[in-house]
Amino acid sequence: MTDLTKGGELKALFVFALPIFLGNLFEQLYNITDTVIVGNLLGAEALAAVGSSTQILALTISVSTGMSIGASVIISQLYGAKRNQNMKEVVDTNIIFISLFSFFLMVLGLLYSPVLLEHLNVPASLLSDADAYLQTILLDVIFIKFFTYGVVGAALATVLAQVFSFIVCLRYMYRYYPKLAPNLLHLKWKVSVLKTSLAIGLPAMLQQIFISLGFLVIQFLVNGFGANAIAAYTAASKVDAFAEMPAINLGQALMNFTAQNKGAGEQKRIAKGGRSALIITLGISIAISGLIYSFAPHFIAIFNRQKAIVQIGEGYLRIVSIFYFVFGAMQVLNGLLLGYGKSLLPLIASVTTFCLLQVPLAVCLSHHTKLGFNGIWLAAPFGWFAGFLMRLIYFTNISKHIERKE
Repeated sequence: MTDLTKGGELKALFVFALPIFLGNLFEQLYNITDTVIVGNLLGAEALAAVGSSTQILALTISVSTGMSIGASVIISQLYGAKRNQNMKEVVDTNIIFISLFSFFLMVLGLLYSPVLLEHLNVPASLLSDADAYLQTILLDVIFIKFFTYGVVGAALATVLAQVFSFIVCLRYMYRYYPKLAPNLLHLKWKVSVLKTSLAIGLPAMLQQIFISLGFLVIQFLVNGFGANAIAAYTAASKVDAFAEMPAINLGQALMNFTAQNKGAGEQKRIAKGGRSALIITLGISIAISGLIYSFAPHFIAIFNRQKAIVQIGEGYLRIVSIFYFVFGAMQVLNGLLLGYGKSLLPLIASVTTFCLLQVPLAVCLSHHTKLGFNGIWLAAPFGWFAGFLMRLIYFTNISKHIERKE
């Protein structure tokens, strides 16, 4: 594990963030390639079918994402405090908990996927493919192009890719971090460790769940505008996720940087690292904004060249891309707060700004004005601004408290 309590703050952040970025880069490239293949080989309706079901999958993944955040913070704090013997207990306990909970959610999803899709306002013409994708989700061109498995092939390819990724990560841990690597046949459960993990991980998990529920409402709204809008939203959201990735990754790196240095009692180092991360994030976000805004229609056309889809997707990207700098600043503050173990405020901020502001605003703008689906895209920057301000106010307060203690 990288020691983030020594050396230059900027170098430490870069060294830690780079592997995270590369890992997420390849995952995003796979997801984009998967969607490009579906959109170009199977057409707009297949692209819409896949897109209309992905938010249900995101909801199930949110549980493991939240608990992983909690485990990551605890492991980083233990590493900073040089308590290496306790780290493996955290890894083992969280693997057991996440696996059991994920299995439970998988069973629910398999049993009720048709009902969920109907309630999500998925157009009748897309229900069959959407259900097949959701139930299978689980090498892409081979299954789609040569065996004509359609969206089922796309889903099967996704699962095989995730299994391969898991095996590679496990081998990497055994080679470079043997003290942390889990023995999958002899995992040890410790209730006290689970309680500690839940204390930090539960708010983060709830944050992810509430965000996923909010996105289900957004997907419901988009689904109401038909297959072209769903296909455009699916394509544009892939580009959007790729554009937001550097800020999210820097926030994750800063979270671990902050946790380690908090464990080591290096408060001044945290402040310097936070400033460096903010400057880098803002610079990258502004550059990405210019790129996405300028070439928005070309990015959408990669997924599908239908004029209506390109126009809708272009509108989405040109609205949200202007405000990437706000999103980036929010991720930096999020990383600092989570690294300090203050996971409750990000939860409150996410629920308040996304679920109670952005989602209702999307409903109002899309259904009670002439903006239509553009109202859904326009609501996102309002949520980002509010989320940033809430985190900034809270972080300013805890920073003053820390300075008084010193």
